[in-house]
Amino acid sequence: NVVVQQLIPGGGASQFSYAALWWQGRPLAEFTARRARQYPVDFGYTSTFVQVAEAPEVTAAARRLLTSIGYHGLVEIEFKRDGRDGTFKLLDVNPRPWSWFGLAAAAGVDLGAMLWQSANGLPMEQAQARRDAAWMYLARDIVSAATLVGRGTLKPVDYLRSFGAVRAWATFAARDPVPGLIDLPLTGWRVLTRRILR
Repeated sequence: NVVVQQLIPGGGASQFSYAALWWQGRPLAEFTARRARQYPVDFGYTSTFVQVAEAPEVTAAARRLLTSIGYHGLVEIEFKRDGRDGTFKLLDVNPRPWSWFGLAAAAGVDLGAMLWQSANGLPMEQAQARRDAAWMYLARDIVSAATLVGRGTLKPVDYLRSFGAVRAWATFAARDPVPGLIDLPLTGWRVLTRRILR
């Protein structure tokens, strides 16, 4: 089978996501985020730096879609702003935890805990996502940032400032630091064996 898909111009910075927990056809908690950096830079298969962002058009479009199918559960819906006409185009729907899922709890909207509370009939408090929160996949973001700095589209000082917003990491957690400590040398080994020595 072949799927033909339109390529929407622009990088990850024009990609936005709607993240939410829906329960019996309505949102219990929701927020939007922007994929500020990705790897590879031009056509990324993974986010490397994601920030909470206001995107009312994305929220409205996602709500229309999910209401129309009576959705129930966790969801992340990706949209991309098409620079040709300014509209948001649907990319995909993830009905499961996604790569930057940790940003939800760090931003004050702990979708995983809320899912557990809802499933067990426990009360939930309304939550609003912190605008200053971000998530980073450090090992890949270093490569992404180096590429952007080399192209002149990212200033080193702006890259360093972005660390101030990070509230969640892809592989590092203070309670369990080993995965984060292993990730950087493991990524270096992959680059060496798959790119340089290939």
